[in-house]
Amino acid sequence: MNKQELSGYLKEIGLSMEVEQGWDGDFQPDWKHHWAQTITLKVGDNVEVFPYFKGAGLPQETSLVDFIECTASDWSCANDSETFEDFCDNFGYDSDSIKALKTFEQLKEQADRFQKLVGGYKVAHKIAQLTRED
Repeated sequence: MNKQELSGYLKEIGLSMEVEQGWDGDFQPDWKHHWAQTITLKVGDNVEVFPYFKGAGLPQETSLVDFIECTASDWSCANDSETFEDFCDNFGYDSDSIKALKTFEQLKEQADRFQKLVGGYKVAHKIAQLTRED
C-alpha cells in the first residue's frame, strides 16, 4: 500500500477523523486485552461514528490511514459476501452460529455507513484499491 497516495486521496475527498479512547456502544468483542476506541469520521457535514478495537500489543495511537485500511478491508469483505452463507463460506464461519450472524450484520451495517459517508460505491472501491496496492 502506498500510504502517501492513500493519504492524499483521503485529503482530496475531505475525510477527517477524531479518536476518543473507549467505546460504549452495543458491540463489544469477546477478548479482554485490547484497545477500544470511538472513531468519528467526517466528510463535509456528514459524520459517522465507528467502534475500533485492536490488540493491546499494538500502539494505542490510531492514524487515519491505519483506520481506513481496516475499514476498507471490512468494506471489501461485506461487498464480497452478498449473503450470510457467502460470508460464512468466505471466512470459515459456521452458518448455524448466532455470533457469526451478528458479526455479518455488523460488518454490512458499518460497510453501508462507510460507503455512504465517502460518497458512494466508486469512492469506497477506490479507497479499498489504494489500501491493497504496493
